[in-house]
Amino acid sequence: MPTPESKKPEDGAPSLSVVIEGEDLQKNVPTDAGLAPQPSGAPQQKTPRKTAGKRRRKGRGASQTQNKAMPATQSAEVASAPAAASVDAIQTAEPSREEAGGSLSASAFRAESCPGASPQADAGAPKQEPVSDAAATGSTPGATMSTPAAADKPRSPLAKKGQSVMAMNALLEDHCSPTSTTKTLLFYIRCRKLLHTQLNKSIEACDDFGAYVCDQWRPQELFARLSDSVLSDMASSWRQIFQAVLERGTSVLPAGRKVAAMFNSCLTKSEAHVDVLKEFMRARGLLWWEYSGRNPPLQILFDLSFNWNVDLWFAVRLLPNTAQGPQRRLYITRSPLIPIWNRVFNLIPRDKFATVYMAMFELLLGNSSLPTHKQAMSVYISQGAILKRLLESTRSSQSPAFFPLMDVAKHSSLATPKYMENIINRALQLDPPFKQDDLLVLSDSTLLDAVLTAIRDFGDYAVLQHFTWFFMQTYAALAGPRDFLRAVHGSSEKAEEVWPRYCAVHTEGSYKLMAAALSAVALFTADERRRIDTYLKVVQQAAAKRTQAAQWLDEETKKVAAEKLLSARTFLWPSEKYLTNEGVEEAYKDFPENGTSFVRLWIDSRQSGRRTVGSEAYFEEQQLTSSMSLPYAEYVHMLNAVELAVGAMRPPLYYPRGTKAMLHGGLGYFFARQLTRAVDDEGVKVDPHGRILSSWVNEASGPAFDKRLRGCLAENESVFPEVPALEVAYAAFREDVDPTQELLSPELSEEQVFFIAACSTSCSKSSAGNAFTGQCNKAVMNFAPFAQAFGCAPGSRMNPEKKCSFFD
Repeated sequence: MPTPESKKPEDGAPSLSVVIEGEDLQKNVPTDAGLAPQPSGAPQQKTPRKTAGKRRRKGRGASQTQNKAMPATQSAEVASAPAAASVDAIQTAEPSREEAGGSLSASAFRAESCPGASPQADAGAPKQEPVSDAAATGSTPGATMSTPAAADKPRSPLAKKGQSVMAMNALLEDHCSPTSTTKTLLFYIRCRKLLHTQLNKSIEACDDFGAYVCDQWRPQELFARLSDSVLSDMASSWRQIFQAVLERGTSVLPAGRKVAAMFNSCLTKSEAHVDVLKEFMRARGLLWWEYSGRNPPLQILFDLSFNWNVDLWFAVRLLPNTAQGPQRRLYITRSPLIPIWNRVFNLIPRDKFATVYMAMFELLLGNSSLPTHKQAMSVYISQGAILKRLLESTRSSQSPAFFPLMDVAKHSSLATPKYMENIINRALQLDPPFKQDDLLVLSDSTLLDAVLTAIRDFGDYAVLQHFTWFFMQTYAALAGPRDFLRAVHGSSEKAEEVWPRYCAVHTEGSYKLMAAALSAVALFTADERRRIDTYLKVVQQAAAKRTQAAQWLDEETKKVAAEKLLSARTFLWPSEKYLTNEGVEEAYKDFPENGTSFVRLWIDSRQSGRRTVGSEAYFEEQQLTSSMSLPYAEYVHMLNAVELAVGAMRPPLYYPRGTKAMLHGGLGYFFARQLTRAVDDEGVKVDPHGRILSSWVNEASGPAFDKRLRGCLAENESVFPEVPALEVAYAAFREDVDPTQELLSPELSEEQVFFIAACSTSCSKSSAGNAFTGQCNKAVMNFAPFAQAFGCAPGSRMNPEKKCSFFD
């Protein structure tokens, strides 16, 4: 059977990129995407741009210009896939060779370093000289940081394939360098110029504040094809710098060598091992043409998620026991891959799908057993229908559920307790087996029924075709990254550029706890981690104070709400134990050091991860959020916890040397958007101890709560999370104002900078991009201090007479 090695694009067979980068597909790409800064000496690319002031406006929801060529179902999550092989495989806006290979240019990072800044705005900033690869931290920004000793230091194996730590050094300027008056002043100057370049002053802030802040925002060209928002840009850039993070992290925690070794294995073990991947797929029941009915689709989903960390339709994890009883808790949440796959599916024109589908099969199977064109188009129809069904279920409001397995029939007429017990135990192989009185915890009470209904309606065969196709898109390159990526992108050059990003995603997926530990020590000192933790507690305290001051709430309800807000846990970095060499070494002592191939190492590392289930390290890892993918922050109702990604602690969300307004408007507002969900319409169904109730809001306050929640905004839209989050973040800001601190800009008050910083994180290309970014105008137009800060006349769009508040 031919391997991908033998099927080069030059052989005459159509490469996937010929299809994917065809003119039909380009219709989905905005023609006015912004340009990332070019390396010194590189030719400047030119892209036609519309005049920003003429694009608009009326009726636009918050901060975004609609891109009508982009289907509404294509959301921002696509640029931040946990399993981003399919994302990078279909990305056409690639960097130049000088910038590619795992590191953003220093100029690109500097362009991200200020509120509202975009890469193209860098032209107005002070020119920065390149930072050397051997740079030492602690130098003044813009200086060439090198020493004779550093210059002679041998490069790490991670520095192969044109890798550079230049981007890391630029990042460290704002994260690890000692604060000094000179550095802070230069930081302010750079931010000031970028900020004023970014703001679209042809738009009145009081008419459309979202457009005033975001109208000129563009994704970095590096990610322009699939990035839809500021946050998706952040996730994409994290994949770019992952190698540099590992390099610095392992210098602090040498025990992190295994994750570094796996990343290096992906970059260096280029020969194809298709048979290993095929055997894995066969063992998991993913070769649909061999389907015997032995493993039902639901069992395959449970097996892939729990045992292999491959979340197709949902994600499954074991929660730690509580003091409430000995029952084990199995937590099932929606997969973040569904909207991503929908976006990727829509990027392939209908008349090109069969070519793409058969080309991928040929890479895995050779010329034998290939589907016909008719069979491929049948798959296309079923894939679209299944995705549409699954996507609809992810858009519904979520209501958590918590019940013993014996009560599962109450949540789906298609599930019996005995059936679910058999499925779970056959797939998960827990010891002792899962029992009828053990607990299922669902992020949404309709999740299980939605999955079972889709399997019933489409049938096992079509559903397995769906599993196989999307698994192949995401994981096929494990068998031989170089050859698969070359086939997908149509050239060795582009494969080289995409390769490190692909390796980053699949390495972190196998070593999430270790990767988080390396990121924490690489980018933050222990003191800075403590400062961030302390600050997030300040936001919690501000939320509790706003609750206690709410005159419309009765005292008993206030007490429960404040207790829940104050007791909410934040999972950001690993605990101190796993930020030590000894802790990391112990947690990963049984993980492999190397493998005969990258796909074999991937399989072995996932097996090692499965053997940790139930351990302290397992539960620690389950609480951490990937920095490779959105959402970068998520409130988990059943845990009363906010999960934050380490990768979120970067501009434009967090500035170590920023002003108070930048801190509270950026990170504070971002965190508060999740924290306040503890008291939203779903949060009131879970008490501070994790017990599910009809509601802990007393009858006396119930009508007022319902009216503030959905009785004020048009079409019964909820005020959550933007409105209460802005109220909380602003309250924390007002308590922390430092009148002696230098202003970021003499033309802007700190109050104005606060609101600009808050809305800068909401910038996106379309309304679909608001999934994780929130709606800027919804927040500010319902908040009187905003109108006062910008002098908005009463009755103007951003200062309506009727405002919808929550705490006030």
